Amino acid sequence: MANNKIPPIDDNKSHQTHWILDSGATDHITNSLSNFSTYAPVTNTHVVLPNNQKVSVSYIRTVIFSPNFVLHNVLYIPHFSFNLISTSKLTDSYPYCLIFQRNLCILQDHQRWKMIGLAKKVNGLYRLVLPSVSCNSSITCNYISIPFCNKPNATDIWHFRMGHLSNTRLKLLRELDHFISLPSSDYCSICHYAKQRKLSFPISQSTSANYFDLIHIDTWGPFSTPSFYGHKYLLTIVDDKSRYTWIYLMKTKSEARQHIQNFGFLIETQFSAKIKCIRSDNALEFNMPNFYASRGIVHQTTCVYTPQQNSIVERKHQHILNVARALRFQSQLSLSFWSDCICHAVYLINRTPSPIISNKTPFQLLYHTAPLFNHLKVFGCLCFASTLDTNRSKFDTRADPCVFLGYPSATKGFRLYNFRTKKVIISRDVHFHEYSFPFYSNPLLTDNSDFVPPTEYEVPLAEPSPPSFTSSPTNFPFLNPSPPLTTSDNTTIDSSPSTNISPDAIQSTHPKTQPRRSSRPHTLPSYLDQYHCQIPNLKSNSIFKASNPHPISSTYSTHKLSYSHRIFATKISQTKDPKTYNEAIKSQCWKDAMALEIKALEQNNTWVLTDLPTGKRLIGCKWIFKTKYHADGSIERYKARLVANGYTQQNGIDYLDTFSLVAKITTIRTLFAVAAIKNWHLHQLDINNAFLHGDLHEEVYMTPSPRF
Repeated sequence: MANNKIPPIDDNKSHQTHWILDSGATDHITNSLSNFSTYAPVTNTHVVLPNNQKVSVSYIRTVIFSPNFVLHNVLYIPHFSFNLISTSKLTDSYPYCLIFQRNLCILQDHQRWKMIGLAKKVNGLYRLVLPSVSCNSSITCNYISIPFCNKPNATDIWHFRMGHLSNTRLKLLRELDHFISLPSSDYCSICHYAKQRKLSFPISQSTSANYFDLIHIDTWGPFSTPSFYGHKYLLTIVDDKSRYTWIYLMKTKSEARQHIQNFGFLIETQFSAKIKCIRSDNALEFNMPNFYASRGIVHQTTCVYTPQQNSIVERKHQHILNVARALRFQSQLSLSFWSDCICHAVYLINRTPSPIISNKTPFQLLYHTAPLFNHLKVFGCLCFASTLDTNRSKFDTRADPCVFLGYPSATKGFRLYNFRTKKVIISRDVHFHEYSFPFYSNPLLTDNSDFVPPTEYEVPLAEPSPPSFTSSPTNFPFLNPSPPLTTSDNTTIDSSPSTNISPDAIQSTHPKTQPRRSSRPHTLPSYLDQYHCQIPNLKSNSIFKASNPHPISSTYSTHKLSYSHRIFATKISQTKDPKTYNEAIKSQCWKDAMALEIKALEQNNTWVLTDLPTGKRLIGCKWIFKTKYHADGSIERYKARLVANGYTQQNGIDYLDTFSLVAKITTIRTLFAVAAIKNWHLHQLDINNAFLHGDLHEEVYMTPSPRF
């Protein structure tokens, strides 16, 4: 029975895991089965203890401390009090040696001279230091799969409705409305995915004395994905006293100035107040001195790279994005709906108690009344909006499946995305199913759905768009009715179950047709229009159509060139030289070329390192990179040149004459003519570093090259 698995034996002394080195023991002894790797039961085997007591041995086993430290033939005695390692048996059975020191004992393999174990002296006994438990081939590590989205139950529904609000805030809301329920558990994976963050800055506790005495403003963006409506930026405005938040979605940052001016008129009209101070960062969109002076507004700006001085709105951005991420993860909407997530998040934040304002809601402070919560619904849930009576027949559907996107600002209704019409609509007659998320439950509705932003709510989406529920008859069969069958003589056959039609008869009425092939024109990618190697393909294959209205193939052709010259031309077009130092430093070949250039400049004593004298002007430098080729198109070498920015110098002050190291074409032709007459052989060579053997009389102070 050797090498069997460990039996399920109850071990009451499994906590005694210390192993003690014992020079008086003749065998290895243990009292625990927790470290068994292999075992073999034995009978009629006894051990005599130092007190002359005879105890029986149940098993002989193997203990593995590490791959290099293994004990065989370990005796299992359940009623023994210690785990003992016999030093005599250890040295006799294995090529091990023990080195005893004052407080340590080192166990070493003297054949490989490698330490395999360590024992520390504790209360006069050398106790083995056990290695930490790690996952190996003999241990199976099971990982728990945590779901990405928690679906709400009856007790968690208000946690979802309020944008995954914390239990502390829900308890405060429950005092205002006793119908609000608390979640049954503190665990919510959505909250971890959306809100978990690192250590934060301290929160400012100061507030203004009156409303709109101080407002905080800031912009956010641009976001990489334009919103459903074409927005990329966000203007956030926060009142310092009430902490009420206003947001304005923008397509460009230049719209911020007009929104700020309109916000000032809004405050004067709706709240009969005037803004006294605006605090922002140093962004140019907030630089409106004429407007501030005309309105008597003090504009406070933060220090450079000090966003903590505008922490109110910075933290508000963090709060908004936390809730917006939770709403999107909960609903699994397309990323182009991020603006709807943010608008709904701000709507909920304004109705959420805050400790900064004595655990009251911003809405309550600003409007002097408690907010209502009976109209709140779970963001992104499935709902059905009643259809309009206009152009609706008796057998048309009375409702359309939609997704809840929030609340419009000036209309008593709900903003919805209609699956059938591919529109964003506003409706009052809506029935909600808050436990169902259509985008989350349907795997075809992914985050990569492309949406073309409409100009207004009622503009339909361009394809491709999220598939409507008509593609799933099991969900909404009334949206996809079965069409009637029509025979060759235009006779309509009812497809209801009461009509008895054989499958053969139906099949005979529909002749077999070939599958339709796509008539869409094939277009090459635009980035291939400027490649010479694609010119033969464009001429030989007429089904491809260049996406560029003026392709290079219409004016440039290589069919008259030789094969080697054509390869040379195409290879040069495929190689791209770096334009800046930061691009070149990423490649080792260009780093070597720059090092050779610096070495040549230093060997020729081109410059002297010195401090800039007072009154002198400093000019910059620039690296020029060029790839040199052989005649067959292969790369010969990489050439890097360090040049001064001469355009910063003035003629007559910094220099008097100019000179260009370029030979005239007349000189080259004369040289070729003389060589032809004299039958000379011409050899071309390229000098790696060419310098004028002359002295520069003017003083030129140039910035050293980066990292040299």
